[in-house]
Amino acid sequence: MRIIVDSIKRQNDQIYKTLCSQSQSNLLHKRSQVTSASGTASTRTKSLLLAHERARNTLINITNQMDYITYNDRRINEFLVEIHKKYSIPAACIVFIFIGAPLGIIARRGTFELPPQSVLDFL
Repeated sequence: MRIIVDSIKRQNDQIYKTLCSQSQSNLLHKRSQVTSASGTASTRTKSLLLAHERARNTLINITNQMDYITYNDRRINEFLVEIHKKYSIPAACIVFIFIGAPLGIIARRGTFELPPQSVLDFL
């Protein structure tokens, strides 16, 4: 499972890097396109509308990629919980044995004077 978690983390890193590079290149491309439109008012309007459309598309792309990264983070957390369960449940069983066995011995004897001593002796 640890391999799966590592591969998902690498995938998130790759998505983040491509997202950053695409966003920067799109913004630089849009700026040069808008500043180069120094013609008539209709040409400027068309170029501004085109720039607005590309900015909206870039925003949608960023939102989708961030949602995918969030989804992957949730999957990573689910896998990490399973990994922790794999070790914590057996450890809890061992702890219950160490606590329950001396208490069971004490319950048969009928005395409650030696519980701490018997727990420490058992360990």
